[in-house]
Amino acid sequence: MNNPGGTKSRPAFAGFFPPLPVALVVVAGFGLSFVAFHLIQQHEQQRAAAEFLRRVEQQTGLLHEKMNVYEEMFLALRNFQTYAAPVNRTEFR
Repeated sequence: MNNPGGTKSRPAFAGFFPPLPVALVVVAGFGLSFVAFHLIQQHEQQRAAAEFLRRVEQQTGLLHEKMNVYEEMFLALRNFQTYAAPVNRTEFR
């Protein structure tokens, strides 16, 4: 295109973004995004593992409590049976 002065006109944005700096910014952006993604993924995996261990410990604690209650009931019944006087069929009715 020729303008009235006889020189070719260029679009206003031509030469505004040199290709090398733009490429460096894009590559740096991808690199930082990649590093951030892996750091966040690692943190989430550690958080999930810690949550799993917390839940396992909680369930294990509940199981131990229930087993202790059952053991106490068993020992109480065993002691009762050991020290109680024998009952015959007629006394039981």
